[in-house]
Amino acid sequence: FPGNTPGRIQPDTAGKLVLSSANCAIYGKSLVLEQPYGNLGMWRGEDDLAVWQVAIPSAGEYQVSIEWACERGTAGNPAQVSTRDGALRFKVESTGTWDQYRTATIGKIRLQAGIQRIRLQPAGPVSQFLIDLRKIILVPLPR
Repeated sequence: FPGNTPGRIQPDTAGKLVLSSANCAIYGKSLVLEQPYGNLGMWRGEDDLAVWQVAIPSAGEYQVSIEWACERGTAGNPAQVSTRDGALRFKVESTGTWDQYRTATIGKIRLQAGIQRIRLQPAGPVSQFLIDLRKIILVPLPR
C-alpha cells in the first residue's frame, strides 16, 4: 500500500516503541492503509491482521496504548494484541466518529527481550468494522 513500509521497530532512548500503521505488514482480505488519515481501516474479517517486527530492548512489562477511531454504531468488537508470550484482549470503544481519534491505555503485556512479532487482530467475529488504528505504543514499566 502507498505509505506502508514494513520494517523493524527500534525503541527510543527511553525504551518506548511506536508501532505505526506505516511500518506493519498487512494481511487479510479487507484490511487497508487508508489515506488521508494514515490508519489501518476497513478491518472487518477475522483473517485481517497487522504484524510488526519489534526489537524488545529488555524483558519486562510494557504498558500498551492505542491511537484509534471508531464510530458509535460499530464499537464493542473484541480485539487483541498478541505476542509469542500471550495476548492482551480488549473491546474497541467508540471515539464518537471515524474522524475522531483518541489515545488510551488498554492494558499491559509481558515481553521477552529480542526480536519478535507483535500482532493486532480481531478476537472473534467482527460486527461491521473493528477499528481505524493509527498506532500502538509500548512503554516499559518500572521494575
